[in-house]
Amino acid sequence: MAAKRAREDEAQGGGGGGGAEKSTKKPRHGFKVGPDNLPDGTWRRKVIKIKENLIVQAKVKKQYAKVKAGLEKQQQEQEQAKTSTATTDDNAAADNNAAAAPQPEAPPQIHPARQAMLDDPNAPTQQLPPQRAARIVGPPAAFSNESNANATKPLAEGESPPPTLPATQEDEYRNAMDLKRGKTARNREKAQRRPGYFDKQLAEAEAKKAELDARLAEVARREAEKTKRIEDRDKYRKAMAKARVPGRDGKRKVGREGNLLLDKVKRIVGA
Repeated sequence: MAAKRAREDEAQGGGGGGGAEKSTKKPRHGFKVGPDNLPDGTWRRKVIKIKENLIVQAKVKKQYAKVKAGLEKQQQEQEQAKTSTATTDDNAAADNNAAAAPQPEAPPQIHPARQAMLDDPNAPTQQLPPQRAARIVGPPAAFSNESNANATKPLAEGESPPPTLPATQEDEYRNAMDLKRGKTARNREKAQRRPGYFDKQLAEAEAKKAELDARLAEVARREAEKTKRIEDRDKYRKAMAKARVPGRDGKRKVGREGNLLLDKVKRIVGA
């Protein structure tokens, strides 16, 4: 009688026979897109193209992840280097500030002319260009209403009279103002002499508008004449029908009918 086959658990337990552990490696087939039994044709080629695109996208993602990790590592190294450099610079600056003694700043120097004006505000001003003198002192009293009013107004106690320009500066100021007014007038004349860039288009638009108005007026006149002719025709028809109705004696009204016929003949002849 044949011996009974031992169980796998007993054989692997090492109790009898010392069986070796079997290691089975599962084969890898990759991923699948669509069925495997497609015939050669449009659908199979489409499935193959989709699978190739997926493979390319996976490779691109993997490469992008590697590049991104490298860039992040470089940024971290640069930040660490900057931090260490900034710390070193701060320490060096603190040492220099501690070593250097504070020096008082020298007071700003004032120009002698300004100092003289501050000391004596009523002193006569020096010869200046008219525009600058007008900005500093103001317009002469002869050209300013406010200055005239101030001139007639009595001065209070301790109040100094308003500054005025010398005769030479008044003349220069007057000449400058006249020159400025003349330049403004010339600019105004030049602006008035500018050519009209759209004169031709405006003239064409006006002509078209006039033509349209004339056409509309002609249409309205024709419509009025047509309406009048229709009204006259209806009136003549009603009058003729009324004239042809016999009177009480059964005879036609020749006089009334004759007048209507005469008016018709006149209208046809144009008399």
